[in-house]
Amino acid sequence: MTAPPISRMNAEMILAEIRKKAPFYVPEWNTGDERDFGIGLSRIFANMTDAITSRLNEAPHKHLLSFLEMFDSSLIPANPARVPLTFMLSEGASENVLVGSSVQASAEGPEGKPVIFETENNIVATPSKLVSVYSVIKDKDEIFEHTEAINGTSPAELFTGDRSLQEHVLYIGDENLFKLKEGYINVIFDGSDVNLLSKLKQGDIRDPKDLVEWKYGVEAKEKKDGKEVEAIQWCRLGPVTVDNNKLIIEKAHAPTECKEIETGAVISDIVQIDGVERRWIKCEICENQIDELKDLSLTGLKVSVSPLKFYVNKGGSIKKVQGIGDVFYSKLAGNNVENKIETVDELLELNEEELAVRLQCSRKRAQNILEAARKQFFDKTIETAHIDIKDTLSNTNLQGIVPDLLYYNDTPIPIGSPENTLYPFGTKPQIYDTFYVASEDAFSKKGYKVGLNFSLVHGNPSSSDRSDIPILSWEYWDGESWSILEIDESDKKNLSDNTECSKRSSSGRGNGSDFSSTVLTISDMPDVKPVRVNGKENYWIRTRLVGGNYGKEYEINGNSVNPGSFCPPRIKDLKILYDGAGKETQPEYIFATNNIQSNNCIDELKTNGRSRPFVALPDTYPAVYFGFDRELKKGPFSLFISIDESLGYPEPFTPKVRWQYLSDEDPEDWKELEVLDETSGFTKIGMVLFTVPEKMKASQLFGSEDLYWIRAEITGDFFNKEPSVTGTQEFSSAFPSPLFPYLEKMRPLFHRNIMRKRRNFSRIEPLKIMDFPAVQDPKIVSNALKVDEQSSVKGSDVLTEARISHLPEIKECEKDFELFNIDLIPEDLKKLPPKVLGFYLNSVWAVQSRTIRDEILGSGNGEADQKFRIINTPVIDETLWVNEHVALSENEKQILLEDPSNVILRKDDKGNILEFWVRWTAAPALFDSASKDRHYIIDRTSGEISFGDGKLGMVPPIGANNIRATYSIGGGRQGNLDASMISKLQSSIAFVDKVFNPVSSEGGSETEDIESLLNRAPVVLKHRNRAMAAEDYEWLAKEASRNVSRVKVLPNFSPEGKFSTGWVTVIIVPESLDPQPVPSTELKRQVTEYLTARCPAVVNLKVMPPSYVKIDVGAELVTSVIDATATVEMEARRKISEFLHPLTGSAEGKGWGFGFAPCISDIYSILEKIEDVDHVNNVTVGLHDSSKVMKIDDASVMVKLPEYALPCSGEHEITVKWENSKKKGG
Repeated sequence: MTAPPISRMNAEMILAEIRKKAPFYVPEWNTGDERDFGIGLSRIFANMTDAITSRLNEAPHKHLLSFLEMFDSSLIPANPARVPLTFMLSEGASENVLVGSSVQASAEGPEGKPVIFETENNIVATPSKLVSVYSVIKDKDEIFEHTEAINGTSPAELFTGDRSLQEHVLYIGDENLFKLKEGYINVIFDGSDVNLLSKLKQGDIRDPKDLVEWKYGVEAKEKKDGKEVEAIQWCRLGPVTVDNNKLIIEKAHAPTECKEIETGAVISDIVQIDGVERRWIKCEICENQIDELKDLSLTGLKVSVSPLKFYVNKGGSIKKVQGIGDVFYSKLAGNNVENKIETVDELLELNEEELAVRLQCSRKRAQNILEAARKQFFDKTIETAHIDIKDTLSNTNLQGIVPDLLYYNDTPIPIGSPENTLYPFGTKPQIYDTFYVASEDAFSKKGYKVGLNFSLVHGNPSSSDRSDIPILSWEYWDGESWSILEIDESDKKNLSDNTECSKRSSSGRGNGSDFSSTVLTISDMPDVKPVRVNGKENYWIRTRLVGGNYGKEYEINGNSVNPGSFCPPRIKDLKILYDGAGKETQPEYIFATNNIQSNNCIDELKTNGRSRPFVALPDTYPAVYFGFDRELKKGPFSLFISIDESLGYPEPFTPKVRWQYLSDEDPEDWKELEVLDETSGFTKIGMVLFTVPEKMKASQLFGSEDLYWIRAEITGDFFNKEPSVTGTQEFSSAFPSPLFPYLEKMRPLFHRNIMRKRRNFSRIEPLKIMDFPAVQDPKIVSNALKVDEQSSVKGSDVLTEARISHLPEIKECEKDFELFNIDLIPEDLKKLPPKVLGFYLNSVWAVQSRTIRDEILGSGNGEADQKFRIINTPVIDETLWVNEHVALSENEKQILLEDPSNVILRKDDKGNILEFWVRWTAAPALFDSASKDRHYIIDRTSGEISFGDGKLGMVPPIGANNIRATYSIGGGRQGNLDASMISKLQSSIAFVDKVFNPVSSEGGSETEDIESLLNRAPVVLKHRNRAMAAEDYEWLAKEASRNVSRVKVLPNFSPEGKFSTGWVTVIIVPESLDPQPVPSTELKRQVTEYLTARCPAVVNLKVMPPSYVKIDVGAELVTSVIDATATVEMEARRKISEFLHPLTGSAEGKGWGFGFAPCISDIYSILEKIEDVDHVNNVTVGLHDSSKVMKIDDASVMVKLPEYALPCSGEHEITVKWENSKKKGG
């Protein structure tokens, strides 16, 4: 809007007019001669007239401004930036510190001047520190740690992570019990529900139906931060069966994943669990199965181990089944049988034909055997729950374990093949010769029955004299000395049959038929301690020849000496058996880990008599926990939560949050907090202000030390955590293209989950035109993109490329459009878990301002329409006070004193009122003000304050210096600062060590200029500060902040891209040189608040950024200057990037309109203007929004984007070729 000029004539026009009319008045004057005297005078006259006309033309402009001012069309004042400030207390602070409102902190401005920010309200800064943050999801039994987000160290996604920290594990640790090569571990659960115990079984291989996994720990190495560190590798144990309250766990060879690292011969290495180094097994509940076992409890737990097998499956051993004798048993479960059938359950898995083949019997007999197994026709005389050690002599399946080491004195005896003959005392035994046997597995089992099973050729003494009978001393190391080891079968413990050596047939010696099976039994294994024998530390027993002999070197008969002979004992196939039946003992340690907390079950059993190994999360709802190192006392406290808002949550979605704290009155009871939550349930940036009404209780949640906890429970409208799609159609509709780049960059954890599902799909659908709710030109729709189905990419995850083809030739590009649509993100997919950029305790909002207090504006003279001016501008907000002490009656004073916030009194020492200051209220205009209304209007740009005339607004009373104001000034783009730039307190606060802004300050804008006012003013007269039509929203959005450069209003258009009555979506583009300008959180807040105050209450309003479509340009440029190729390419890229900028691009340099994209002819035009470019070939334009691609090489085609989209510069392929023009011409 511009005022019409009084005259449009300037000096040149006046001079031209003189030249034109001179021949009619002075024919002889040669006006073409510039040196002519008359032309000189004419030029002087023209310039003087031009100056006068210019001044006259200012009058309409001034009148226009006065006209606009009459309608209250003033300049929009500068907007202040806004930012949270975080106050850090010194280490010595022990009590809360009050940080009041209007506390000033500053940053260094562009010209070295301080940019001041003032706090908006009071907070109490606590010396307590936020040290732990966790989120839990009860339904999924998940726990995630987000401590790294405290003070913005690293971003964190609530309710998700690389893996859940939750585990439910029962650890059983003992140093000696679990020294087991191969065998069986028997775990007895006293006082447990048998039905629940049955759920603790596992198969030989991992079965998805299993609820638990049993494993043992092995020491391993892993690389961490480039260094090799010790770690624990957990290896799966074998099948686990259940017999009433007993679990039998098989330990066989190491599984594949542990073969390379399992170097020891025992069940596990000594590893550390909860600071305790022992050998450990564990029972771990499989993912999200805690509800099946949360009620399991026990009054005691005992363990025994054995190399023997206990047949305890449902039907027991097959040896019990009638019809299966020793022959059939050997065919099903013998030593050399593959795929052994040992239990009734395994037997019943065979059909008649398969059993007949295995037994090599008739089908009828196999049928009878299976029938007996089904009906449990068992031989009751066969006991298979326990096999005595002596019974192993007749059972070749159970031969025990081989010793670890054997020594004869200091000579190692190779264990070798079972057939090798061993001489325990050598071939010529002498007195005190010693045979050492080591077995870490067997001899460490205190109280167990242990047997030495071997084949023996008895030794023989030199004579039958009592003095020559061999005497052996069996001994063990008790930690201090070798003590006597009690051996059963005393008649065999000397390894001799007491026959004279000379009477023994030499031909029989060494004959295998001389070997007889022998068992030496230790009924109650003592507490053997490890000792070093011949440099080898192990658990050792030994036997010494302490009397008698096994022959002599020579014999003396009277006076003659004759050669003697030796008959030493010989053994082979030495095996060690042990059995803990009836010797079950409580292991040294029993730990239960649940909810990242470890519990000592033995201590719990001592205290309560019962322990629960598996405990579910106590929460009812998903929750976020905050742990503080000191108690929070009273308040109000403030926690700033910085949320990534790049993917806005849908408008109706507001998770319901209940804030609670752990009270000292009842440590199990969470009590309600008094909270003001600006984050709307972790969906946007904001402060959480809270007070703690009672004393807090410290607790060790999540395995922490004693911390003081508050939590936020999500009681309604929870976030979407996982993709739930099953096919290509579902995938493409559930996860549209604009979501992928955002997820990959900003939500990598969620993106990985999606991509894992996406890999299952073998085809990506070709580009399709989606329905768009806004009205389009029918011509656009009729010429919509044609996609060749044959060109779609199959069997890969690459982007589908649609290419324009078979289009009719059109000379003017404006007449043919191709619709390139973008799928807006569906509402459900905007409900991703929030990404927190930081948690900041002791924070408060601050605004870019400086408060001027009690500035005297002047004195009231009792006249109408008085005006005063504030000294400092622009004004952000103000409070105006008028001293009406003389003008008010006592009755009027009493009425005003009913609202103390609007009155300030100054009294003398005796209590007499000296001054009676009354707050006056700013009004947008005085047209609706009554004569007694204490109203004024203010121009915040100029600082001018105007009062009423007594009819429209009250006249200030007469008085000296009785009008004063407290106001804030500031604003401007210099307040838009990066994070941590505000770091200086203008005045010190006790115990406050430092201050900083955790995020960048946003929203600062400059005062409106006159030109902008003139452009805006006619619209102001039209909309009158109310948003009714789409055009009203556009202009009011620009009024909300000078930082708004471009606005697009989409009526009846929801943020999800659907036609929806009552919705108004406002797309704003900020003033920025960024390739893709995106509005800040503060700018969106300013615009939203400004429009909400001016639009109908029934309107659903959403302010959001535009969608950007990247434009990729491909071109071949030809130059005849060989050394210009590099500069031509650089200049081409620069020109294209400038041309495609959303705000400063296009041919006119005024930016691109919503929905428009460049033509190929535009690209030709800008490239051909580059210096040293002869001509341009093969220009293509590609449009893509991360999953849709359109390539155009036809200059007659123009692409139409959606109404909410803008083009921006993408990646360009520019090729510059040199052609020798002279050579070509020759």
